Amino acid sequence: NSGTTLENSTRTGRNLSGALSLTLDTILRCLVHYETNCQTQYDEYAQLMYKLSEMIIMRIYDPLKFSDWIFLKTSTGCEYQKLKDRFYAISRKIIADRKNAHRQNPDILKDTKNLSFLDALLTVKYQDGSNLSTDEIIEEVNI
Repeated sequence: NSGTTLENSTRTGRNLSGALSLTLDTILRCLVHYETNCQTQYDEYAQLMYKLSEMIIMRIYDPLKFSDWIFLKTSTGCEYQKLKDRFYAISRKIIADRKNAHRQNPDILKDTKNLSFLDALLTVKYQDGSNLSTDEIIEEVNI
């Protein structure tokens, strides 16, 4: 068995960052209507997502860090918490910006070919007529 593409690229020294960043850019555009162009320029949100994902994967392979109590006391756990807080702050701003875009231009929802998952979540209402909170949207959207 030749292993996965990622394993092969690691063994042979090839870099998949271009393909991964293009995929990430597409995912973010579809998920939260956020343009990063991270394959050609630096984007903090994309970098945070990449770094957090990397830390989660490293944590999975270290049984001593399965416990949040232990993990959050390590230097990696402290860094993870700081990065996660920053990631959530940017997520809140993206949601607020998209809410404002909806208020300023209600016709956004008519262009169904360009709606993101975030757009759909912003239109969801509970039976009492209230919208999802920002924290509820973050729980649904953040990957």
